[in-house]
Amino acid sequence: MAFANLKLIKDELRSNLQECGVLLHDVTRNKSNASDIAILVEILKLVIDNKPPHCIVLISGDRDFSNVLNTLTFRRYQVFLIHSTHASDVLKYSATASYEWISLLKCTIKAPNSPPLLNQ
Repeated sequence: MAFANLKLIKDELRSNLQECGVLLHDVTRNKSNASDIAILVEILKLVIDNKPPHCIVLISGDRDFSNVLNTLTFRRYQVFLIHSTHASDVLKYSATASYEWISLLKCTIKAPNSPPLLNQ
């Protein structure tokens, strides 16, 4: 699932994402935090429908998500954060595990095989 102003994404890229199964949500409102609100609503729906242990992956570098990530990990959700190199430590430490986007692309780090809580 991805949130963006779809008017800014080229048709070819949008088509490729959809072919890969990425559900695109258009967030074109003029509010600066419209995408954040849309993401939080989707996380809320996911948490209502899926009790822990459950895995949530967020790709963001926005420290505004640190509170919700901390709350989710405290409630036994496995939260994996993929972030930019400039993400704040507060955001990174709020997740179960965090990975730099560029490191994943370069395959210089590996994601864990299975989250710890799911093995118990």
